[in-house]
Amino acid sequence: MSRRRALRAAALVLCAAGCTGSGSGSGTSPRAAHPAPAVNSSTPAQEAGCQPAKAKLAPRGKPLRMRTIAVVKDQGTLSDIAVGGGYIAWSTIHIETGAGAIYERRIGGGPVTQLNGPDVVYPSGLASGPKGVYVVTGTDTQDVYLLPHGSGGTMTPVLRNLVAPMSQHGDLVAYAIGLADGRREIGVLDTHTGEHRVVATDRACENGRCSRIDQVELTDDAVVWAQGAIGDHPSYLVREPLAGGEPVRLRITGDVQPDLAAADGPVPFRRLGCTWQMWDGRAAAASEFDVPRAGQLISVQSGTWYGTLGGEGQTIVARGAENAVVDRAKTIASGGVGLYGGLVVTDDGLVVAGWNVYGAKPGGKGVEQNPAEGEQNDHEETSFAVVRLGHLR
Repeated sequence: MSRRRALRAAALVLCAAGCTGSGSGSGTSPRAAHPAPAVNSSTPAQEAGCQPAKAKLAPRGKPLRMRTIAVVKDQGTLSDIAVGGGYIAWSTIHIETGAGAIYERRIGGGPVTQLNGPDVVYPSGLASGPKGVYVVTGTDTQDVYLLPHGSGGTMTPVLRNLVAPMSQHGDLVAYAIGLADGRREIGVLDTHTGEHRVVATDRACENGRCSRIDQVELTDDAVVWAQGAIGDHPSYLVREPLAGGEPVRLRITGDVQPDLAAADGPVPFRRLGCTWQMWDGRAAAASEFDVPRAGQLISVQSGTWYGTLGGEGQTIVARGAENAVVDRAKTIASGGVGLYGGLVVTDDGLVVAGWNVYGAKPGGKGVEQNPAEGEQNDHEETSFAVVRLGHLR
C-alpha cells in the first residue's frame, strides 16, 4: 500500500462495502445524455495477466526550476493538491485528530489564503474549479462541499456519501457515491456548470459476493474504477466511456485491493506480485516503466511517466515524452526529512509539487526563496508543508 493510500486508510472511514450509508445522491440535478449502464456479473470481463514492464523508472534530463510559493508550519500533513479555476488549492490534516485545513493561492501569484472550511477535512480527494474548492468532510458519511474561492464563505453541499477519493482531470471530477438501496453511483461533475452526470451504477453485493470501490480515475475519455474484493473472490477494474456505451471489466485474481494510478489515456494498474501494467479497455499490456517500490507511480500523462524515487520518495522524476528531475526533497528539507506530499501536472505543463518536511527549520534555499508568498509562522516549528511551482516547458 502506498504512503498516500496508507494515509487515507488511517484517516478516512468509509462504508466497508460502499453501499449502506444514508446518501441519496448529490445536491445538484443530474443530467444524462445516455442511460447509465448497470455494471454486474454479466458485464464482459477480460483477464489480467502479469506482464513485466519494459524498464525501471530512473532519473533522466535536467532538474526543473521549481520555486516555493507557500510554507505552512505545524498544520499537519499535506494530503491533497488540486489545480483549477485559476487557483492552486491544497489540504492539510492531522492524522491523530482528523482536524484539517484548506489553503489556496492564485496561479498567477498573490498571497496564500486559508479558506473558512469545515472543521474536519479527510484526504479523500480535492478539486478546484471556477466556482470554488471541492472538499470532503463528515462523520457518519463523507460528503463533498463547495467552498467559494477567497475566504471560503458558505459551504454548499454537492455530493452525499462519497465512497472513494475523487479524481479531477481538467474541468471534470469523477466520483463514486453510495446510495441507500445498496447501489453505487459513478459519475462526473462539471466544475464550470456545477452539474453532474451519472455514467454507471453497480452493486456492492451481488450473488453473495461483495466489493468496495477503492479508487476512481478520470481519463480523457473514460472513468475507470477499482472494485476491491471483500472475501476470497476476484477484484475488478471497470471502464465506462464518457461518450456512453457498454462498460467492460478486467478480472484480477489474488488481490483484494489492486492499485490504480492517474492517467489521461490507458490507465496503469498493479496487481499483487506483478509490476505495473496498462489497460485501455481492450487488453492489458506491458508498461513502459515500473517503479522501484510499491506506491511510487504517480501518474501517466501525454506519454510522460511521473513517479518518486528513494526509500521515502525523496525525488520526483518525469520519464518518457518529457524527461526531467521534477523536484528533490533535499532542496527544501534543510537537514530534515522531506517526504513526497503530492503532484499535479496540467496540460499546459504547469507543475505543482507538495512536500512534508520533518525535523528541521525551514531554512533551506527552496523555502527561503520567496517567504512573502506563504510563510505562516516563525522559524521555531519542526514540521511544515511546502508547495512548489514550476513548468515543464
